[in-house]
Amino acid sequence: MNFLREHPEIQNKGLESTEAKRRLEVYGPNRLNGGKRAARLREILRTLADPMAVMLFLASGLYFVMGDRQNGFVLLAAVLPVLLVDVVLEFRSHQALKNISQAFAPKARVLRDGAEVDIPTEELVPGDLLVLQEGDKTHADGVLRQSSNFSVDESALTGESEPVAKQHCSISTKPSEESLFFAGSTVLSGQAYGEILATGPKTRFGQIAELVREEGGESTPLQKKTGLIVKRMALIAIVVILLVFLFTLLRGSSIPSSFLSSISLGISIVPEEFPLVLTIFLSLGAWRLSRRGVLIKHLVSVETLGSTTVICVDKTGTLTQGKFVLDSHHPLFSNSTEEEVLEASVLACELSPADPMEKSILSHALEHGVSITAVQDSWELVCDFDFDPLGKHMSHVWMKRDDSTFRIVAKGALEGILEHCDISSDERKRAEIENARLALKGFRVLAVAGRFSQFCSGKREEDETGLKLYGLVAFNDPLRPEVPGAVALCQQAGIRIKIITGDHLLTAQAVADAAGITHRPEDLVNGPDLKKLDPEHFE
Repeated sequence: MNFLREHPEIQNKGLESTEAKRRLEVYGPNRLNGGKRAARLREILRTLADPMAVMLFLASGLYFVMGDRQNGFVLLAAVLPVLLVDVVLEFRSHQALKNISQAFAPKARVLRDGAEVDIPTEELVPGDLLVLQEGDKTHADGVLRQSSNFSVDESALTGESEPVAKQHCSISTKPSEESLFFAGSTVLSGQAYGEILATGPKTRFGQIAELVREEGGESTPLQKKTGLIVKRMALIAIVVILLVFLFTLLRGSSIPSSFLSSISLGISIVPEEFPLVLTIFLSLGAWRLSRRGVLIKHLVSVETLGSTTVICVDKTGTLTQGKFVLDSHHPLFSNSTEEEVLEASVLACELSPADPMEKSILSHALEHGVSITAVQDSWELVCDFDFDPLGKHMSHVWMKRDDSTFRIVAKGALEGILEHCDISSDERKRAEIENARLALKGFRVLAVAGRFSQFCSGKREEDETGLKLYGLVAFNDPLRPEVPGAVALCQQAGIRIKIITGDHLLTAQAVADAAGITHRPEDLVNGPDLKKLDPEHFE
């Protein structure tokens, strides 16, 4: 299908090559910068200004002044592990930044001079019209100007693997969240033209990269206490040095002798062993965490980790593997068959799906004797209704190739599907009980419904009426094998774990039980409920 031909209203748009070149000079290449030299210099100075490093430098300098070169070199050598660990940790953080930048594909298809061309991703500029098709990765942040049944996977940014439906908006309309797309997302269905609004460091991915690169927040309790100790000890040492220097001079000692005596007594006040031992412990902790794949930029992060009392985690892809496999299908009523459920599930999928859940549906149906080719060859897709973010469902209208019979099929969350079904109260209750039973076992559940008709209006509100509920399909997202052990260690340390999810809370409860998470009702929260909290309860 030639999307450009079917949407002539956006032809002859897009930037001219000369204008694109000018904007590239203004906005810079579409890549995540590795950090400027000035920023790196500030990082080095910040490392050297660490209270523990300052104490070691001061103590070493005092020893050299006193002529005790051996102890002076020992303390200087003690500073080297601190600096070395910081360098290694900084290198790992920059490597993580590099990995983030690899989320961008090397080539992008854009509309330039009225024609679709492939260009290097780095040459994208604000104002370009980006061509997006199923399976593509987005290369920048922007707004959709034309789209057809367009949905994306934004889990790289949000951690939530559920498809996000998008709607285009005109140039005269203020972009809404539903019309925006972001770099690093994957197109799951449909086609679109999107106008680029931000590239490189200005994208949301770029902002994440900036968070990785830059230290944020105030000093930790350890930094504050260590800095206070340094200041107090230094002040006491200065006062003692002056008093001893004056006292020895008054007793008739020479100036060099008085100076060495006062310095010798002053340096004994400075607890150089304290920062040395503390730094060694933090360095060992950081190194052990680093070997386990934990990204740490600064030694004090070890203290922050040790002070943790509550961990909020996403469910999909964090506690679970994020790989949905269709585990079982369930006809709900005596007038529904397994074949009917499976065939309707297949017809509710895209013809060539990119969504892992839809791929799993086709594989499962094939394993249970449903010929995908035969089903799709028997019907012709005539209408494709987008994913409804409110009802959390989508639908297709098909026409029989030999007798012009129409068939509408829909799949999605049971609550949304039931709103369009012709069903009795007893049947509704039975469906809800079965849905809850499967959710309690940790399954992600989709309902499948449909009906045959001799007429198709092409209007969603008319076609999605009077549907028959065929049954439910249950997807299993396996728990990560390392999660129970990690949960046990956290809870032994007195850390509470809360789950924030976009799924049904019963599914979150099942996952929490499987992971061994001791939880109270308020420890399981879904996204909509979280948004409703006032700032006080959110904190």
